[in-house]
Amino acid sequence: MKLWIMIALAVIPFLGGLPLCAQSEIGQIRGTLQSEGGERLIFASVALCTPGDSTVYRGTNTDEDGQFTISVDSGAYLINIKYLSFEEKWISGLKTVAGITDLGTIVMQSKSIGLDAVDITAERNLVEFKLDKRVYNVSQDLSNLGSNAQEILENVPSVTVDVDGNIALRGSENVRILVDGKQSGLTGVKDQDALRQLQGNMIDRIEVITNPSSKYDAEGEAGIINIVLKKKGREGLNGSFDLNAGYPENFGAGLNLNWRRRKINLFTNASLNYRNSPGGGTFYQEFQDSTGSVGEIYQSEQERSRGGFNGQLQLGTDVFLNKYNTLTFTGLYQGSRGRNTSFILYEDLNEDLEVINTSTRTDDEEEPGTDIEATLSFTRKFPQEDRSWTIDFKYTLNDDTESNDFVETYDDGTPDLIQRGLNTEDQISYLIQTDYYHPIGKKGKLEVGLKGTLRNISNVFTVEELLPTNEWRVLGAFDNQLRYRENIYAAYVIYGNEYKKFSYSAGIRMEYSDISTELVETAEINNRDYNNFFPSAAIAYRFDEMNQLQVSYSRRITRPRFRSLLPFVTYSNTRLIWQGNPNLDPELTDSYEIGFLRYFKKGSLLSSIYYRYGTNVIRRINVVEEGIGNIFPVNLGFDNSFGLEFNVNYDIFKWWQVTGNMNFFRSVITGDYEGVNYDAEALTMTARGSAKFTLPNQLRVQTSFNYQAPRNTTQGRRLAFYSWDIGANKKILKKKGSLAFSVRDVLNGRIYRSIMEGDNFFATSTFQWRRRQFTLSFNYQLNQTGPQKRSRNSGYEGGGEDF
Repeated sequence: MKLWIMIALAVIPFLGGLPLCAQSEIGQIRGTLQSEGGERLIFASVALCTPGDSTVYRGTNTDEDGQFTISVDSGAYLINIKYLSFEEKWISGLKTVAGITDLGTIVMQSKSIGLDAVDITAERNLVEFKLDKRVYNVSQDLSNLGSNAQEILENVPSVTVDVDGNIALRGSENVRILVDGKQSGLTGVKDQDALRQLQGNMIDRIEVITNPSSKYDAEGEAGIINIVLKKKGREGLNGSFDLNAGYPENFGAGLNLNWRRRKINLFTNASLNYRNSPGGGTFYQEFQDSTGSVGEIYQSEQERSRGGFNGQLQLGTDVFLNKYNTLTFTGLYQGSRGRNTSFILYEDLNEDLEVINTSTRTDDEEEPGTDIEATLSFTRKFPQEDRSWTIDFKYTLNDDTESNDFVETYDDGTPDLIQRGLNTEDQISYLIQTDYYHPIGKKGKLEVGLKGTLRNISNVFTVEELLPTNEWRVLGAFDNQLRYRENIYAAYVIYGNEYKKFSYSAGIRMEYSDISTELVETAEINNRDYNNFFPSAAIAYRFDEMNQLQVSYSRRITRPRFRSLLPFVTYSNTRLIWQGNPNLDPELTDSYEIGFLRYFKKGSLLSSIYYRYGTNVIRRINVVEEGIGNIFPVNLGFDNSFGLEFNVNYDIFKWWQVTGNMNFFRSVITGDYEGVNYDAEALTMTARGSAKFTLPNQLRVQTSFNYQAPRNTTQGRRLAFYSWDIGANKKILKKKGSLAFSVRDVLNGRIYRSIMEGDNFFATSTFQWRRRQFTLSFNYQLNQTGPQKRSRNSGYEGGGEDF
């Protein structure tokens, strides 16, 4: 009821299209751009200039129909139009009058006699840097061939992925992952597994937002990672087809199609994949008893594989009801049939490190899963330029089941231990959201919005053991049902404007959280509800077109993830058990950042200094009892993190482009749990460099290198980590197709190594998620030749867009 009241209060004022303030414009200038062949030109730059000195007064871009609209004051103007590979065009003698001045269809002249004689495709940079975000264009990285979303994130600047598949941004795992700007079933209940199932051929780009404004969810200490899926193209039928094959087993096929006419746009993404990723690792632990004497020593070696079939189908349509109203429906189905196996060899040692006992444990897991998502969106535009109102409704259903067969054998004659486990996770969620954008004056803006997310999850977990009587006995410590309910209601308002060379934006977001967890079998109920306010502010100074400075602040929250609340997580390894903590509280963070963006003739450099102060921080600890390790998350005390980051793009030559990212940061954690101190101080860095070479005969070659320096943790140290990828791509079939080959982790060095220490134990470990991967890929473009989106420096941009 609270949600519907808020929605009603937001919607009623807009139904009549009432303006929020008086406007000074008296009219509008409209027009439509097309090529000599009649093709609409999208994203062309249109600038309104003063006649005397041709100073740009106001600018815009053509929309997906090649149309533009500019609101104007009374006076005389020139119009300047620019588009890549077309002649620049000037229209003079314009005098505005009240109402609409329609310039009709404007035909742009190509710079060459025939389109067949010149390649006019504008290729995007691998990484584009802006003050408030980094944009990683997935298709431009050749090492992404045949990869899934998690593997792609390993190559995104500022992002790291650890041994357990946890995503971190600038060293913090508390990051929000969105799909197309919203919470999605594509990231599912278990983010790590869901990201492995989301195939790269469906992804257009990844946006990393380090200090989001109040418009975005406050969730995520370090910021937001937004995965943008492929969608929409030019008029007619266009798209692409992909095939890939790799070793170890990695086979897939995908398609992206779009068909557009004046009143309707249809689009689809589909993929079918099979893979088997072998991996494994080692573990060594010394345990001391209560007297301080060495109690138990053991080492283990694990071989495992993860894989199976995965298929995705997305269907959608845009219905352009009229010039101002668009209705969009998107449906998504994702089905998987995972097969995961694990083999662990345990060796018990004496004080002289001699083997005294051995045992093995196997785990054969079947993991079917289904994800269904339906989205309905309404977009309302207004005659006033840039004014818009949107409403979105999303329904998500996730169904995931893990069925395990465990067998443990011993060399001392002890009978085999046979067990089986069942873990089902079912989720239903609803999202409703409305956003309104209102321009004020020439460069001001007001944004308001409401959002509600309702989420219910049921998790049933049980482990049974086969008795000598051939009867199954339930293990009480691993038998329960968790019911999780999360309702979050939010409202925000943002105001921004420009004054001379300054741009500023300030906003506040309110989020009311109503969360409950219930362990059904043991009747443990934990209800939490809290209301928080999350301010954000940013101010930028533009020295000139090549130099910009921004200072920003935001307050963030990290609610415990569902998987972190489960008191039972895995039973594959009986000597190192991962579990959750249903008593976790949310973590609050204040984030500050200063960024300086410098453009060069051949590139750009973004330098950032940031500071985060977190309270009630969530970290995983390892508590060893009788030689058995129990890893689970707890609330500690405070975290002070300082960082310095550099991102660079540079074209050394036309045929040689380089991209680099370096992040130096220091984290100081202070806190304790049950009387044990877990203070930790870390000074470390991450770095990524990439070089792309454009060679004759339509051949591209790329090489990239990732490095993570050693880092202290609350209980030990993570050692250095590195990987090297290479790839090559060649155009074929008259440039409509391409054949590519890549080697991911050339040196097979993507191995995670760590040291863990506590009052009563010492342990070391190594782990490799997957071994070196070879992939051969074929791509075919259907009707994709012709003008593309403009590059960064090809036209005019409105002020304040960094907010």
